Amino acid sequence: QGGNDSARLRPLFADLLRHEGKNASAMQHLEKAVELDDNYVWAWRELAELRALDGRHEHAEQAYRKAVELEPDEAINDGLKAFLLRCAGRREASMPYLERAVERQPDYLWAWREQIEFLLGRQAVGEAETVLRTLRGEDGEHQSARLHEQDEDPQLGGRDHHGRRDRRAAPASGHRAPPP
Repeated sequence: QGGNDSARLRPLFADLLRHEGKNASAMQHLEKAVELDDNYVWAWRELAELRALDGRHEHAEQAYRKAVELEPDEAINDGLKAFLLRCAGRREASMPYLERAVERQPDYLWAWREQIEFLLGRQAVGEAETVLRTLRGEDGEHQSARLHEQDEDPQLGGRDHHGRRDRRAAPASGHRAPPP
């Protein structure tokens, strides 16, 4: 491939491979993407996620830290940290990150759902109901309605599979191509 190799194309290949269940090959493409463009935050985030799924928690944490270094104040980083903790068997430690994620981005539905699932798993039904009432808002309108109002096209609204905003590109399991 030589001069035709592209940091922007490799995550697309990784996306296809991930959907086929070929996570190891997908990781190789993401690792090459960040080698070619060390500032490609989306590739770092996806690499962290795949490494965590592969049980490579220390390496996942390294990729996560690089993503945070590139874009420090993003709700998506809190969601990713929560995901990494869950994969490492430390789901309870993820709650502060999930709470901060929805404070930063109230329409982050994945983070809301994770909180509710965690609380239900602990048999904390009352707390889960409180989170659900908070998600619904005082007017009872579900947060997902607000999510679609904010974006011209809900299919291309700059969100990944967790409902997190990512201005640079789609995640490996997203439904749209990265911007040019």
